[in-house]
Amino acid sequence: MANGGVSVREVKKGSGVWHVFISMNDKRKSKKIGSKKLALEVASKIRARMLTGELQIEDRKKVFTFQEYALLWIENYIKPTRKPGTYSRYEEILRLYVNLALGDKKIDRITRGDIKGFLLRLHKKKVSRSTVSLCRDVMSGVLGQAVDDELILVNPVTGVLKALKLERVKKIPVEPLTFEEVDLFLTTCQKYVPKYYPLFLTACRTGMRLG
Repeated sequence: MANGGVSVREVKKGSGVWHVFISMNDKRKSKKIGSKKLALEVASKIRARMLTGELQIEDRKKVFTFQEYALLWIENYIKPTRKPGTYSRYEEILRLYVNLALGDKKIDRITRGDIKGFLLRLHKKKVSRSTVSLCRDVMSGVLGQAVDDELILVNPVTGVLKALKLERVKKIPVEPLTFEEVDLFLTTCQKYVPKYYPLFLTACRTGMRLG
């Protein structure tokens, strides 16, 4: 009799779509079924076949490293669907932070502890919380896609940052210019660097950011 188990799970809560997950002799396989009732029936039949030794799992799926799968994710999903600036920022986060820590690990071997340890190390190095959060978002995007592709069962990143309760960096109080200071600034700009006057006038009148 083979060692393993069968479980039924609604991968995306509330979707109404249920999967059957099979683990046997260190191999894993999942199948999208549909309703919970049907998934439970399929799981019951699979358990019976496992007990009699009739069921065997062929290991057909390649197990990617995080870096390999992240490259597929950013090129095939992020690049065609997001703004160039988002793509560049995600690529930078992967290159400078995430791949250095997790790049060589197989995606099905990455644990919640790995994710927590990595984020805590960034926090201790005084990396800004916005960057830590972005690292979390990128890792979650990669591993969430792996769940959708049925390469792993769960996303180990889900809820990690909230569980760590990392303190936010205290915000620096904003001291906006007074009306008199704005007027002096624009007058000086118009006199000495008139080509930038329309830019600064627009910024002061509308509050728009450069981006």
